[in-house]
Amino acid sequence: MATTAAPNRKEPFHRVFGDEQATRLIELYKRAEKEIGTKLLRAVLKAGTKKALSVRRLEQELKAVYKMLDELKKAGESASAEMVTASFNGGIAVARKQLKAAGIPLIAEMGGVHEKAMKVYSSMIGDRLADVVTTAGRTTADIYRQLQLDSVLTGTVAGYETINTTIRQMEKTGEAQGLVAFVDRAGKQWNMSTYVEMLARTTVMKIHNEAVKNEFVAHGEDLVIISYHLPTCEMCKPWNGRIVSLTGATKGYPTMTDAEAEGLFHPNCRHAFSLYIPDESTGVIGSDAARETETEEQRQLHEAQIAEVEKQLLSTPEARDYYQKIMLPGLESDYQIIKNSGFEDQFIQAIQNAAERLKSEETKIAIRIWNYDIEKMLNDGRFKSQFETHTSSGVVSVQKRAYVERHLLGLENAISPKNRPIYGYLSDKPAEHGIRAEIYGDIAVVLKNEVKYRSTCTIGDSLDKMLRLEVIAQPVTKIDRRFVELKRYRGPTLSKQESEKLINSIKEIGTNSNQENAYTEAQIFGQVCTKDIEKIIFTGSPPSERIEKLLKDKGIPWEVRK
Repeated sequence: MATTAAPNRKEPFHRVFGDEQATRLIELYKRAEKEIGTKLLRAVLKAGTKKALSVRRLEQELKAVYKMLDELKKAGESASAEMVTASFNGGIAVARKQLKAAGIPLIAEMGGVHEKAMKVYSSMIGDRLADVVTTAGRTTADIYRQLQLDSVLTGTVAGYETINTTIRQMEKTGEAQGLVAFVDRAGKQWNMSTYVEMLARTTVMKIHNEAVKNEFVAHGEDLVIISYHLPTCEMCKPWNGRIVSLTGATKGYPTMTDAEAEGLFHPNCRHAFSLYIPDESTGVIGSDAARETETEEQRQLHEAQIAEVEKQLLSTPEARDYYQKIMLPGLESDYQIIKNSGFEDQFIQAIQNAAERLKSEETKIAIRIWNYDIEKMLNDGRFKSQFETHTSSGVVSVQKRAYVERHLLGLENAISPKNRPIYGYLSDKPAEHGIRAEIYGDIAVVLKNEVKYRSTCTIGDSLDKMLRLEVIAQPVTKIDRRFVELKRYRGPTLSKQESEKLINSIKEIGTNSNQENAYTEAQIFGQVCTKDIEKIIFTGSPPSERIEKLLKDKGIPWEVRK
């Protein structure tokens, strides 16, 4: 069902091994920090009162904390070694499984090399954890020394006021921040458990990815495809679903170094990558075995994109109410009219044909733009929503559009303007689509078929029809019988003439016909960048020399069609 919450699906690409061990490591430091923090806070709260601890008692408590930190250091070394081993071996296993599935002969495992690599990684993270414990110990010692001074100086006005000011600051630190274990370059203080969690998650991902990368490269494979997620952060968004070169040896592709330099695989990043094997001459998978693997990987990528879009549609309370309480019950009632009229089979077949037509390579998503705006779009590198430009060839009303997007597309009002969807249309002949498309511009920017998997569509203009409660949005590649709204019909059945008219109108979905249902609006999530453009068709004036040069520089094909 396209407008209900997406079911659990197989995760695209591979999961990162070592997460369980990382979680145990993190819990180890959380427990230690809590225990030490409780001891500190208890001592701080007693300071300046009759129950204040003596210098001797504070010295004993500090020694007990040092002992706890020493035990933590040893336990951390053991737990981190387990985490490194699980992550590295898991990465090797994932890579070899993909290589085998692609029909690539496996070379013998490099046990000695792998073992040395794991020792290096274990030593690296062990040193970082040791630094954490050392810094936490220093923080703890500072607090206890201040408390000892308080015990000595209580009763002297200057000393008492100074120490109590410090104690109040320490109390806040103990309650809210935990033990300071690391200060980064920006001067931000990290407490022990938060820093260890960031360190563990980042290390697991890095080691896992390095193991996969090294195994691919050792087998002579250089191209991988990045997983796809929506929503995603600004750093990762440009790399969603992209193919990259691990070493830079394959020309025409960005490198993994480029991706990581721009922030991909940052701490707590959800992205992963998998093997990609194109045929050098056609860009299609080479061997039969490899072709099957790529088809499966692409299928998983597309499923992930569709699932994200389905989830998005119901992500606000208003959208859930709109679909589940208003539209779906009404559409089910309308469908009963079809059954009563005796042409259910023809109706379902027409919808299935329309669904296949929208998914096909022949039907394109296109965006109309005016000749005087094309240069700015190309220079910006992406299309902008009216929430950014405050202009539109249609209705300019960010309030109405925000209302519709919240109810129809599940978008929060606070979403960044540049993350709002871009609107286009679906057509088998986008340059000849007729007056409904032409009002938005004399240039048809035709998008690559891959964009469909992160797009939804509606019959007609979503702004007008949603405000009249007459339309639902569904993933472009997954429309069903609820896509066609029947509110214009009255009575329990349709006449033969009405039935034929309805079937004929469904046949026009996604075509360049001027029939009522022909204009199928597309809503594209995740930005539309120049890399998403398949070609540009100028239906009015040809491009200027400057625009021609821009198109050439960006590698975008174009044509003039009167």
